[in-house]
Amino acid sequence: MLKYTYIILLILVWSCNNTSVKKPNNLISAKNMAAILTDIHQLETKVANLNSTNVDTANFIYRELEKNIFVKHDVDTASYRQSYTYYLLNPEEFTAIYKVVVKNLEIGHKKDSILQLKEAILTKPDTLKLRNIKNQAIQGKMLLKLGRIRDSVSRINK
Repeated sequence: MLKYTYIILLILVWSCNNTSVKKPNNLISAKNMAAILTDIHQLETKVANLNSTNVDTANFIYRELEKNIFVKHDVDTASYRQSYTYYLLNPEEFTAIYKVVVKNLEIGHKKDSILQLKEAILTKPDTLKLRNIKNQAIQGKMLLKLGRIRDSVSRINK
């Protein structure tokens, strides 16, 4: 009886390691997927900064704006989800995509910080306003999000 248990266990372990993921027919390229994910993470930050007390409202706004991202990149939600699942099950490709996403978010954050400083200087050189913007640029909410993304990517690599 113990012999059969080992055989069944061996078959189960072997079958779990032998899972191959087929590429979907409508697979989004890694470059385009990185651009879409960058836009999605920026959207998540914007919606989180709305300070909406109603979660349903925030979710509704997110879903509506997410549709705009898919239209912008000429992608439908089904192909996005299939591609996301495919890349998620292929950690090497997923990690490479998220490295690009993190770089894009860092570049975007730096640009936003510079634009805020320029706007503050040109419109109203109020030192308190400048300090507040400078602190936001240094402590930025985006950097927290980047840290979470990096943690996720590092967990995938393990």
